[in-house]
Amino acid sequence: MKNLITKIRETLNLNKAQFARLLRTSNATITRWEKGERTPQHSEIGALLRIADPDQQRQLLELLGIGDVEQFAADLLAAAEVQQIESGRNGHREQQE
Repeated sequence: MKNLITKIRETLNLNKAQFARLLRTSNATITRWEKGERTPQHSEIGALLRIADPDQQRQLLELLGIGDVEQFAADLLAAAEVQQIESGRNGHREQQE
């Protein structure tokens, strides 16, 4: 987890203070995460998922013990009443609200 958090921060090209402001937490908290002394709480995980790229999102979910990330995403979207449909042209999924 600590390496992934550092990777997310570095991908965004932010220092710890900037990253902390973005996540609405303290610089000390970021330092503890990156040292492995503490792990993010639920609301902090949500914030990390919002700013991480798709590969980092998958890694974060897997680190949290979610093995079937696609099913988790589908369940999450269903809970938010967002329907997924298959696109006929390129095979990518699209979302409808």
